[in-house]
Amino acid sequence: EELERLRAESSLRQARDQHQNSEVQRKLMALKNKQALSKLEEMDSLSGLQSESSRIQAKLSLARAKRSAELEAMKAE
Repeated sequence: EELERLRAESSLRQARDQHQNSEVQRKLMALKNKQALSKLEEMDSLSGLQSESSRIQAKLSLARAKRSAELEAMKAE
């Protein structure tokens, strides 16, 4: 009888431990997913900044080319 009770307690403890472990695993996975998402958002933001920078550089190049063409036209006159 005592042995049965000890076995029952042991299996109850084991089930509780497994439940806690799976709960911890689930929370850990959620945290990792959140961190990965945050990293992706950060990379997307940086990518946006880089393309904005490229657009600005292209505008500057165009403005310089126009200015250069205007100066050449003035020299030709």
